[in-house]
Amino acid sequence: MENFLAMSEARGIHAWDRRVFSAVFHCSPGRQREETDNAEARMTNDKRNPNAQNPNRDDSNTVVGDFAARLRRVISGPVQRLLTACLLLLSLCCAQAQESNKVQRAKLKVSGFGLVGNRELKKTIRLMSGKKTAPEFYDANFVEDAALIIMSTVNREGYLAPRLTATLSLADGTVRTFEWDKESETVLPGPFAAKKVRFRVERGMRYYYRTLTIHGLKSLSSPEARSLFVQTGFLVSLKSTRIYTPSRLDRSVSDLKETLARKGFEHPLVTVSGLERNDATGAVRVDVAVEEGWKTLVRSVTIEVYAKDDPNPRGAGSVQPQAPYSLLWLQNFVQGLRTNEYRKGFPDVSVEVSTIRRETNAANVFVDLRAQVKTRSKVKLGQVRFAGNRRTKRSVLESRVKLKTAEYLDRIEVEHGRNRLARLGAFESVSVRYEPVDDTTRDVAYEVKEGKALDFSLLFGYGSYELLRGGFELDQKNAFGLAHQARLRAIQSFKSSRADFLYTVPELFREDVDVFLDASGLRREEISFIREEYGGGIGARRFFRPIDSDVSVRYNYQFLTALDNRATTATGVQRTRVGAVVLDFRHDRRDNPLLPTSGYDLLANVELASASLGGQVDYQRVELAASGHLNVVGGLFVHLGLRHGAALRLGGAGGELPFTKRFFPGGENSVRGYQQGEASPRDAEGNLLGAETYLLGNVELEQFLTPSVSLVGFVDAVGFAEHLRDYPVSEALYSVGGGIRWKSIVGPARLEYGYNLNRRAGDPRGTLHFSIGFPF
Repeated sequence: MENFLAMSEARGIHAWDRRVFSAVFHCSPGRQREETDNAEARMTNDKRNPNAQNPNRDDSNTVVGDFAARLRRVISGPVQRLLTACLLLLSLCCAQAQESNKVQRAKLKVSGFGLVGNRELKKTIRLMSGKKTAPEFYDANFVEDAALIIMSTVNREGYLAPRLTATLSLADGTVRTFEWDKESETVLPGPFAAKKVRFRVERGMRYYYRTLTIHGLKSLSSPEARSLFVQTGFLVSLKSTRIYTPSRLDRSVSDLKETLARKGFEHPLVTVSGLERNDATGAVRVDVAVEEGWKTLVRSVTIEVYAKDDPNPRGAGSVQPQAPYSLLWLQNFVQGLRTNEYRKGFPDVSVEVSTIRRETNAANVFVDLRAQVKTRSKVKLGQVRFAGNRRTKRSVLESRVKLKTAEYLDRIEVEHGRNRLARLGAFESVSVRYEPVDDTTRDVAYEVKEGKALDFSLLFGYGSYELLRGGFELDQKNAFGLAHQARLRAIQSFKSSRADFLYTVPELFREDVDVFLDASGLRREEISFIREEYGGGIGARRFFRPIDSDVSVRYNYQFLTALDNRATTATGVQRTRVGAVVLDFRHDRRDNPLLPTSGYDLLANVELASASLGGQVDYQRVELAASGHLNVVGGLFVHLGLRHGAALRLGGAGGELPFTKRFFPGGENSVRGYQQGEASPRDAEGNLLGAETYLLGNVELEQFLTPSVSLVGFVDAVGFAEHLRDYPVSEALYSVGGGIRWKSIVGPARLEYGYNLNRRAGDPRGTLHFSIGFPF
């Protein structure tokens, strides 16, 4: 023990830490009894001499000693050894950190490009250097590369004449300054070692499209064509959405040509007919002239299939696509022909397409094509090998690759196996290579690159009801080397504490079928009661590709409690156990789940609880939801949401519906004139009772001011009934309001106010919400 303390002092561990370690290490059974007896003797002496004082006594040592004595009395056995091991590990980590901190890392600073821009530039420079931590010194190559990155980044943002200054603090104590601009390329003299590098950006004038005119378009609308040059659809026309640079203009012209080519115009002519640039204001006027030419349509394709070294086709056919001719169409058509032959065991098949004839009428050009398919030799599969699976068991890989040796090699099945391995989530990448054995046999080698075994993330959020919330998420991507996934998540807010654990076994029975185990706990302070829900279950989940939908079925067992319920007349069981079968369905066709602007989403949840499933109550609970998103024009969007729920008690003699299973609409994602759960039935004293059925509708109109900021107006309405006999509704509440949203990578940050049109006694006039995430 003394040797360990000496080592910790040499490595820089603080004295307080050593006292705690000493207290823990002295918790051996024999030493624990000895120290406990000594502590009791000291306490007895203190009682006999309450006024006795030791002038040399250290109060901090006394506090730590008392703490250590209590700690020794509490800690024993396995807990003692576990805590000791944890503290030892922590001490070694601290010691290692102290050792590494002895190396003074070189410093890098970027200024002059805005708060966010400076951070992004610094991050990009370090990423391009290929090092996670800064070195002890920066050399000339690093400084020149960093200057090139900064100048090119600033230039892409429309600053065509930036100026960059680098101040270098060298290891010998001298300070040197270098400058870059658009006219000169500074070459740093000789090797040097810089302890500190500071870049200062002088952006200069930003150039932007003042006017943009496109002439001659017939097959594209003006807004579609303009969107290839500038960002469109915003009420506020910012310079940042109309950036001009020569390279951007060239790229936009190429994009317009490619768009026309995909519509069947083989040789469109797009030129910049006029360009005026004002160097004093940065305003640029651009005129673009377009000549679309004739549209080319594929009238027919004759397909001829040739065996190896056979000049005569063994098969022929024809198709009439009647589709616009483009390189993209041609690539897709050729790939389809190759796929047909891959399935038959011809991995080296090639396709050559030529034009038989072209005919021109007044508006279009019709072409007839010939596709010559050369199959070459059939190849059989030799061996299937795997590489890179250091932690993953080989049996896991073999079960996902359904290839049989000595059969004809099917490249489509090989690629399908690669996709199945990639979907496991345990690998950063999966690649395939073919290794010839002889002229008719090839081995297939899958090479995987395993990802991190553990992934730890900090969680942060804010809601108008729960206020600030934070937590963590711990993911195990490849548990036990079986590609199983385990996730532990814990979140704490001002109103609730929650944790959940999910263990997933991918593709256990068949492809696209995952089996999972889950456990969860929740304690949340609702407006009129405290909700406690603890439980877990087991289930299976499958993705149905033909309908692009997720379906899961699980058995769930829960302990449900409604504590301190102020509604004394509330119906429903306040404390019970529930055994239920739960069915979940989701069909998501939105363009973006975090920031949807188009598409729709369908949800369904059906819960069937019965005493025969191990619970104490019988009920059926159904909840359906749908949302749709539509781009009206430019940056104007309409969002619609509809949700309906009902709780029934059909059959059985298990009593009433659990109180926590009643519906409590209201809140930032529901009726926004109310707080969480506040838009539900009330008793005579104003306490919330919850509903057995409800119907909720949301209508939003969102207009983007800039690419990241939008204004929104909404109407929310909910109808509900306290008892199912009054289905579908017996009372309705309405809210109108508006707000502002800022687009972030985790969803929109929303500041919204909802005003209640028909308030009841006890209802608020309105509610201000600040939250993150789309409402429905």
